[in-house]
Parts: sequence; C-alpha cells; structure tokens
Amino acid sequence: MKKWLMLGAIATVLVLVGCNNFRWETSIPTVELGISQSKLTSNTVSDPTTGQQTITYTLNLTIDAYTLPGSPGGTIVAINLTGGGLLPSGIIAVEACPSTSTKLCGPYSQSTSINFGTTPPQPGSIQIESFLVKGFTGNARTITLPKPQPVY
Repeated sequence: MKKWLMLGAIATVLVLVGCNNFRWETSIPTVELGISQSKLTSNTVSDPTTGQQTITYTLNLTIDAYTLPGSPGGTIVAINLTGGGLLPSGIIAVEACPSTSTKLCGPYSQSTSINFGTTPPQPGSIQIESFLVKGFTGNARTITLPKPQPVY
C-alpha cells in the first residue's frame, strides 16, 4: 500500500512540474495592468530659416498597476511590447495588498510618452505582450499575457 501511495505522490509531482504549474517562486506580486489614458497628440513646429512646418506625434500614456488581495509588494521592472522593444514606463512600485481586502489595491500609476517623429502610429499597432515583475526579495517573473493587449 505504501508503495502505491509513494508512486502516486511521485506521479503527481511529475505531472505538476511537467505542466509548469508547480513553482517554487515566492514573494512576487500578483499584478494587473491597465491603461487609464492613451492619447495621441500632434505638435506643429516651424523651421525659423525655411518656414517649413513639420508635424510631430507623441503618444501620452498612463499605466495603472493593481495588486490582488494577499499579494506582496514589489516592482514592475519592464513592460514588453509585441515585436520587441519596451514601453518607456520606468519602474512602477506596487504595495502589498492585505489578504482581507475585498478589492484590488491601487492604482499605482506611471505616466510616460512615446515620440514618433513625423509618422503617427496606426491604431492597434502598439501592444503589450508581457511584463517583468520583481518582488522586494529579488525574485522575478515574466508574465506573458494570453493575448497581446493594445495600448493604442
């Protein structure tokens, strides 16, 4: 009987490890991201010597992070865009959320902008595919979204 219990326990561990559901990571915050502002602006600049006007485009974003109840604090170190590149957001610090909370904690917001020069981006062309979260203990994990989320 003990032999079957031991084999069952080993099989369970192997299945969990094989499915990548069994992790030894601790102290990493559980975070949800949202975009509360995504606004494309244009600016007309005149060259003083030629008088030629140039229109430049800037995307202004506000990124909101929320921690789930029971989550420890930490930082969002990088936000990765589809096709490579990083969203220039800097580091977003998120606080621990008490397990007794009945709602998400936050928002912990960070504003950023992306300059596009004279060519505006196409709507839906800027998408977040993953982000790197780091706990205060130094443990980190890249969270890959089920599908890329549009920023603009």
